[in-house]
Amino acid sequence: TRFGLLEFFTKYPTYTEASDRIFAILGERHVQREAFWRS
Repeated sequence: TRFGLLEFFTKYPTYTEASDRIFAILGERHVQREAFWRS
């Protein structure tokens, strides 16, 4: 499941931007999972 890595790095050219985005996405997923298990 390679989700358009080329497009991703075109959008976020620098490593910092890319990692910030990845961690934001992972953080959101983590929060959603926590909310899911609590309910």
